[in-house]
Amino acid sequence: MKLLNYTSAYFAGILLIVITIWAGIFYYAMLDEIYDSIDDGLDNQKGLVIQKAAVDTTILQKNYFDERGYAINEILPSAALNFQDRYIDTMMYKENENSEEPVRLLTTVLLYKERYYKLQVATSMVEEDDLARQLFYSIFWLYIGLVTTIILFNNFLLKRIWRPFYKLLKQLKAFNLNKPVPLHTSPTKVDEFILLNETIQKLLHRNVEIYT
Repeated sequence: MKLLNYTSAYFAGILLIVITIWAGIFYYAMLDEIYDSIDDGLDNQKGLVIQKAAVDTTILQKNYFDERGYAINEILPSAALNFQDRYIDTMMYKENENSEEPVRLLTTVLLYKERYYKLQVATSMVEEDDLARQLFYSIFWLYIGLVTTIILFNNFLLKRIWRPFYKLLKQLKAFNLNKPVPLHTSPTKVDEFILLNETIQKLLHRNVEIYT
């Protein structure tokens, strides 16, 4: 395997590990942001329902879910004491989809004229399977694009940088002590190649003298 291809293979392997770790971190960070945004929306919707209930008390009798996405049920004071808002992921039947769909559900308690009511507010939730699938395809094509870029980079730029080395290697293969021919090294700004050229020149000169 050529040095450039060997380097490309290493880069591709390292890139795969880095992108996999990055994708996992990004996925959970994105889920956290989605949950924060949805929960903020549920809080806002809860406030709107409470405001409407203060004006229209018939809302307090709405004990089923419909397209408005909330339901209210009266509960005993004992059940309302020390109650804290709960956010959960669950499934709910959607008529427009005619199937069970994932939703984010907020359950809270409100007090109206010394009577306690349990308020449940629901909103549609992104399906994690679909999200993970889309992220996988995006990361996959990103990886292919980066690996392709690395290969093109190696074949065009790095091959040009390594040209003095391959030229020197070609002359060394053809070198013969019976008919010594001076090596013609290419000008380069790479310190390692300059040192290699000087070392090879000295080594060959000494070998020719010894052979002579």
